[in-house]
Amino acid sequence: ISLISPTGALGMGFLDQSLERGISLKPDVIACDAGSTDSGPFYLGSGTPKMTGIS
Repeated sequence: ISLISPTGALGMGFLDQSLERGISLKPDVIACDAGSTDSGPFYLGSGTPKMTGIS
């Protein structure tokens, strides 16, 4: 089974050409992690999101 993971966390982005290259290799699975919900105290304490609103 072959797998590509274009990004380590949803919303973090990736290069289009990297995804295109991965797809050209015909993987069985394309997946990514949803990321951590615990990014430390900064985001909670400052009231700012880690990811952008468009994520």
